[in-house]
Amino acid sequence: MAWEVGARGEVRGKQTLERWSAEEFTARVLTPSEPPGEGSTEVGPPLTTLVLFDEGTSEDLRLAGVLASAAADHADRVRAAVVRASDLRSHLESWEAHRSAVHTCDFSQRPVVGVFRRGRLLTTFRPRPVFFAESLQRREDREQLEIFLEKLVYFDPAKVKEQKTIEVEAGA
Repeated sequence: MAWEVGARGEVRGKQTLERWSAEEFTARVLTPSEPPGEGSTEVGPPLTTLVLFDEGTSEDLRLAGVLASAAADHADRVRAAVVRASDLRSHLESWEAHRSAVHTCDFSQRPVVGVFRRGRLLTTFRPRPVFFAESLQRREDREQLEIFLEKLVYFDPAKVKEQKTIEVEAGA
């Protein structure tokens, strides 16, 4: 099933958010693409894929609607899809098992969205529940996702102040 968010935040069944099988997920997301080389026609940053690992909960349905809306608004940089979590249990367990304290991915709580680029898992997005009212929480999820996209997907290194690293000399 696919979802679309209407003007009032309602979820309607339209083909804007694809449901992928485990095989499609592997082929479309985990198969690394090469960075553009000389003479490449690729313009701008690479496409980022947001994948909702669905367990069939109402929170998953709400987040699917939010992802569909974001993918429609940012079609030039983001694509989004839904994959059944049970079909990818081995991948989720492997990513969680190999996660260290410095990694920003966490699949232990649901709903969760994996953020992938060029075959690599970059991080995860999990909206923070704030409201009991479904419509208010949907709006909050969308605002959290927009902030997340702005900071992590549309990151512009030119906007960051110049940082200098301290080099440690060997034998000092």
